[in-house]
Formats: sequence, structure tokens, C-alpha cells
Amino acid sequence: LPEEAGDLEAVRGEDYCTLVTCTPYGINTHRLLVRGSRTEYLPEEATEAIEKETGKTGQGHAWQPFLWIIPVLAAILIGVAVCRRKNRRR
Repeated sequence: LPEEAGDLEAVRGEDYCTLVTCTPYGINTHRLLVRGSRTEYLPEEATEAIEKETGKTGQGHAWQPFLWIIPVLAAILIGVAVCRRKNRRR
């Protein structure tokens, strides 16, 4: 229940992180605690996990940052065509 907060107290010698969430949805009369403990960070394990999960090395294709150019150029060309058509009618 909401007034039961004893499990949120710090534990001497432990490095915990606790997520507090409410249930049931919309009523929120009870609390759920999800507790995790810190582990040693190893960059090579993180890279392996990302590759395993996504099948990618974390490096995208070299052309991906330029994908925004196509819609911008299309918008400019459409704008120019509309302006020319309006000027011809005058």
C-alpha cells in the first residue's frame, strides 16, 4: 500500500535503484517496486548486447544522414512549380 515505504530505505553496503510504479491502472491504490543493483560496466558486453539485439554494429550507413535532402528538394521543386504556374496566369 502507499503508506508502506519501508522497502524504499537505503541498504547499507548495497547500491540499489528502485522504480516505484502504481497499480491498478487508473485507481493507483497499490505500489509495485522494481529493484535493481548496479553491476560493473563492461563496454564490450554492451556492444555485444546491442549487436545481438539489433543485428547491427551501431554504425549506420554513410548515406543515412543525407536522407533529409530528398524531401527538402521535393518541397522546393513543388514550391517553384506552384509559383511559376501562378505567375503565368497573371
